Amino acid sequence: MKQATDNYQSEKGVFKKRWSQSSNLIIPLPETQKVSADSWRQDPVIPKGFMLVPDSLEVGVSAVTGYPYQYYRVMRIPGFNQNIKTKEVRRNDRRRA
Repeated sequence: MKQATDNYQSEKGVFKKRWSQSSNLIIPLPETQKVSADSWRQDPVIPKGFMLVPDSLEVGVSAVTGYPYQYYRVMRIPGFNQNIKTKEVRRNDRRRA
């Protein structure tokens, strides 16, 4: 979008809106999906290379909202698969070749 130089040089012009929104677009409604708490796994699925911190698993019902919750902590296993490349590194290797 072309702008006159006086817009850039004036102090007020720097902070003004320099674009315009299309007014004829239909804003889509967000998709919502109800997830029932009955479908939870009682034991969480731990990703490869991580382990569950002992005594960190906590399952309960919130006193404020009445909804169930699950809290746990995982820790990276030191030295696990250090020589395996991540997806990001493999993608960059393909681009260089």
